[in-house]
Amino acid sequence: MGVYGAAVLLFLLLGCGKPRNPGVFDRLHDDLASENLVGAKTSLEQFIRSHPGSPLTVRAYNDLGVINHRLGDEVLAAEALEDSLRLDAKYAPAAYNLGILMLRGGDQEQGMTRLLDAAQFDETDTRALEYAANVIGGRGDWEQAADLLQEARGRNPSSAGILTGLALAQLRTTGPDAALTSLRSALEADPRYAPALFNLGVVHGLWKGDPTKGGSYLEEYLEFGTDDAQAMRAIDLLSEFRARFVATDVEEPVPAEEISGKYTVQGIQLLRENRNAEALRGFQRAVAERSDSVPAYLGIAEAAMRLNQPESARIALDRALRIEPEDREAMWAIAAFLDKTSTNSAEAVRRYQVFIRKFPDDTRSKMARERIASIRSTTRE
Repeated sequence: MGVYGAAVLLFLLLGCGKPRNPGVFDRLHDDLASENLVGAKTSLEQFIRSHPGSPLTVRAYNDLGVINHRLGDEVLAAEALEDSLRLDAKYAPAAYNLGILMLRGGDQEQGMTRLLDAAQFDETDTRALEYAANVIGGRGDWEQAADLLQEARGRNPSSAGILTGLALAQLRTTGPDAALTSLRSALEADPRYAPALFNLGVVHGLWKGDPTKGGSYLEEYLEFGTDDAQAMRAIDLLSEFRARFVATDVEEPVPAEEISGKYTVQGIQLLRENRNAEALRGFQRAVAERSDSVPAYLGIAEAAMRLNQPESARIALDRALRIEPEDREAMWAIAAFLDKTSTNSAEAVRRYQVFIRKFPDDTRSKMARERIASIRSTTRE
């Protein structure tokens, strides 16, 4: 999500969407769709050699720079982008890409100059302004970052990403009220824009001292199915906010343990029905109610793996084991996770061995021995 939560494209391929001309650029799209980067590079080099005076060569050099970057050759990438600008000094995509390349390479001054040039070369696009603001904000110059994002907003007033970025810059300059106004505008533009919901929760809960309203936005953030590791941060904040809620009803509140248990049971049932995204949200709400619920964290891990989110699964498993280091199900789950993801075979073997030692009568210990033998035989090969 970056500093601002705005989605910033790192490299612009082709600069202006799908090309209108047939030939090399159609083949380029086909090669990229199939991840045939070498084929794409060959096609572009052949086109450049055979069309030295074509206006499309400017574009071809830019695309060649992007391909070289994706192939890991930053020197050739920079050379191709510079060739593009040599043919057309105001070609915005090449200036943008070269700026990012320079910033990543440590040339902060020239990189920023290229980015700002790109923003002026194409006054309809906002990506160079957003990226520049992201970098400048990271340096702590929030005033300039806000100015750049205001300029980007002038070009695209209804961009939820730009409005969210502007809000986070305003939070550090003009204060939380201006930030809340921009975040609400972001939601008007896109009612389900997750970064705006998350940041509304943070600003209300931490900056305005209103954990009730902050919690409601974080619940909505989780309800819309945000499925990245940021959801764990939302869960932590929601738990913190709930601890600070002041009861206004005379009725006895429902214990958090009971609410958490209800969400956990619902999550398990949803997993059985393969409604994995809904199950994930249920388990997330369970740990938001009770942050020490090992079964809920194990449910998050299972749902996340089914949704191909191993990073979120690992975070949940680590938290379950911090709460209860010798929990049988958590110990099995982490061993199976390491085995399945092949992230650390040696650690998977070690975890299986610990499980066997702790629970020799568990029927899964036999499976653990078989997996250890399989891992070791594969490693020897």
